[in-house]
Amino acid sequence: MPRPTRRPRASVARGGLLAVGLLAGAGVPRPPTAHADIVGCRADPAVRLSDGTVVDLSAAIAVDAANVQGVAYALHIPVGVGVVGWATTGDALGARETLRVARDDALGVYDADTVVTTGTPGVGVVARVLVAGPGGVVEAGSAVGRDGQGLHVRVSF
Repeated sequence: MPRPTRRPRASVARGGLLAVGLLAGAGVPRPPTAHADIVGCRADPAVRLSDGTVVDLSAAIAVDAANVQGVAYALHIPVGVGVVGWATTGDALGARETLRVARDDALGVYDADTVVTTGTPGVGVVARVLVAGPGGVVEAGSAVGRDGQGLHVRVSF
């Protein structure tokens, strides 16, 4: 009898984030585009915290990656929790992403402010935050706006 395979926990958690991300994105409007030929791009860093929580930040941007000058994230995490590490998706935007972290939120509360800077005014942006807690609890939130705006998302559980 074949032995059942078991996925490592990290894969299960990341798979859960993907599934929740797809479900959470189903009701969120796409960023508006100024031209039908513009496909857009996405920035998507993930932050691992000292309590085992993973915060997945993302920005869907309705312009080609070559036109994105920067994506700045300000992440507010609970007091007493630290950042173990963070990584970008390794795509063209990775080098233009910055992350600032403040330890000033209450337990179970995560705030993220995202500002996208482009060379084209009025570009649509959707900022999303997915939080996977150490107990497997996953919560998500999003904000819709334009480049140059501070898009705020609060996730709590």
